[in-house]
Amino acid sequence: MSDAIQKSQSETVIQEFSEDCWNRIGVWGDATCPQLVKYFHCRSCPVFKSAASRLLDREPPQEYLEHWARHFAAQDRGVARLTESAVVFRNGDEWFALPSVSVVEVGVKRVIHALPHRRGSIVMGIVNIRGELLVAVSLAGALGLGGEGANKPTSDHKEGATRVLVVKTKSGRLAMPVHEVTGLVRYGLEELKPLPSTVAKTPGNCLRGLLAYGQRTIRLLDAEGLFVVLERHLR
Repeated sequence: MSDAIQKSQSETVIQEFSEDCWNRIGVWGDATCPQLVKYFHCRSCPVFKSAASRLLDREPPQEYLEHWARHFAAQDRGVARLTESAVVFRNGDEWFALPSVSVVEVGVKRVIHALPHRRGSIVMGIVNIRGELLVAVSLAGALGLGGEGANKPTSDHKEGATRVLVVKTKSGRLAMPVHEVTGLVRYGLEELKPLPSTVAKTPGNCLRGLLAYGQRTIRLLDAEGLFVVLERHLR
């Protein structure tokens, strides 16, 4: 049978049966449609196929387009706000966040071995991270913060720190022991709040601002400023 004859017969069938016939006399109705003998199921019938094609090809209502345009525009604005992410952690009694692009990995605590002839408050010693020896540095020392754990390299690390942040600087990788790591925070730059005057002036301008994190307010570190301070003490 030629394609032209098949097309003509299909058009004849479509003309003979009105719309929605599958729900009245088809498999979803009383099944009295004579075409069921030939096609067995409405899904194989050209009437059903033609109706499906017209349904998919029809122009959507204007209000439908407007609704989804508003929906996706609102979603885009929400995603655009949350362009930054940072690793949230605790050092002593203070909560901080470091941009996630600067954090290579988060590991469990390691024994820190003191370096001879280094008595500063920033360089704590060296630590073995999966076979690689990295210099361990003190965040509290870099920020000029006092308190427990700021200057004692080995004993305080064993007693307090439970995690090690491996960070990536321009000159290499460093290990930064911290007391607790809770996860990631996503934020937009407009969400940053200014630092109070009591903490705004840190060595090397290491802080960028304050972020809301659950019920806490955390200090967002400026990775570039922090790493400049750290690398200065490694020379």
